[in-house]
Amino acid sequence: SMYGSINSENNYDYLKIYDGAGTSGPLLGNLAGDVTIDPLISDLGPITLVFTSDGSTQYGGFELFVSCVEAPACARPYSPAIVSLGNSDVTIAWVDSTATYNYEIEYDTVGFEVGTGTILTTTDTVYQLTELLSNTEYEAHIRILCQNGGYSTDRIIRFRTACDPYPADSLPFVENFDDWNVINPCWKAINSGTAAYPELTSSQSVTAGNKSMRMYNSTSGSWNMLVLPLFETPANELQIEFWLKKTN
Repeated sequence: SMYGSINSENNYDYLKIYDGAGTSGPLLGNLAGDVTIDPLISDLGPITLVFTSDGSTQYGGFELFVSCVEAPACARPYSPAIVSLGNSDVTIAWVDSTATYNYEIEYDTVGFEVGTGTILTTTDTVYQLTELLSNTEYEAHIRILCQNGGYSTDRIIRFRTACDPYPADSLPFVENFDDWNVINPCWKAINSGTAAYPELTSSQSVTAGNKSMRMYNSTSGSWNMLVLPLFETPANELQIEFWLKKTN
């Protein structure tokens, strides 16, 4: 397994980590920017690193700490996925190459100490977690109860539950972005081109001294989209008013 950190120029300098010798194995991580690398565990033994960089801007690079341990009793589950996500529940799924069909799920908020979370057992590879808090980051550890005894290592999946709908009796809804340091998780930023946008900005704001959301693309025909939170009130009963300014 390995963990560490990377400090690189987003979209230009990135580290790919593969399970196995060479780049044909599963991709364990595709990392860029200034991030902490959570523990990555190889199911095959070897781990392959591929670092890609351009020659324009110099950042700190990456640092990894590697440890070798005894192989677990059986291979861990793979391809964890979110099937559906609500404000108080999530359905997760995974694949089991061992055909054991006995699993343990331990979950809690992100960063919890293993052994202190809520533990459930199941014989299915699809499971719904319920009674979760809205707009909260969770992590679920999925492990196999091996046929010859013992456990596999954990496969971890992280998610943030959806926000509660904005109450109808609290309208009007007003947002000027001034209290934001990052994009509010109850909103959603989507783009088909330049990955950094939409972005929160105060240097190119609609009104002086205030923050705005900046839309930008370097490729003709590409687009940015900023999706508002969910409302209790049906969309066809709402009106929206906004300020818009074109650069220059």
